[in-house]
Amino acid sequence: DKHIRLSLSKGRDNVQTVFFGQTLSAFPYKSGDTVDVALRIERNEYKGEVKLSLQVKDIRPAGENDRAMFESMGLYRRFLRGERLSPEETCLLRPDRNLMGAVYKYIKENKKWSFSEEILCMRTGCPYEKAGAVKICLDALCEVGLLINKGTEYEISDFVGKADLRNCEKLEKLGFIF
Repeated sequence: DKHIRLSLSKGRDNVQTVFFGQTLSAFPYKSGDTVDVALRIERNEYKGEVKLSLQVKDIRPAGENDRAMFESMGLYRRFLRGERLSPEETCLLRPDRNLMGAVYKYIKENKKWSFSEEILCMRTGCPYEKAGAVKICLDALCEVGLLINKGTEYEISDFVGKADLRNCEKLEKLGFIF
């Protein structure tokens, strides 16, 4: 099906919704996730019976700082283009060892990753202003052979041996501490 039904709750209140154009396999959220949802209320009449229908129009992690996330991803794109970043910008884009480990561990436990950096931030507990750093982690893990980028999905490789992040050019440019 090209739509999913969702049960949303806040406190003791519970509503049933439908998310058209969304498949379960492409839906990044799990039961228990705290999200912000934009709904459209429709009035449906069928055989004289009137019901309200709630349609999900957009959904995202609750409390997400859109501006910080977009700025972080903008820093990532500037870095890829070779633009000079200030020391503060470099610090925001540079992942630390804990973030690198959290990203790899999460993907390894789930065998693959096919959603946005925003969702990976939510899953790893990383602040949204570090979304660009999460993307750097994905790039670095691919560069050293631990992950395989398949376009819209990252998979754990069958790499055997010890991967050395010191061989990652992007991490070196950002001053990653090994």
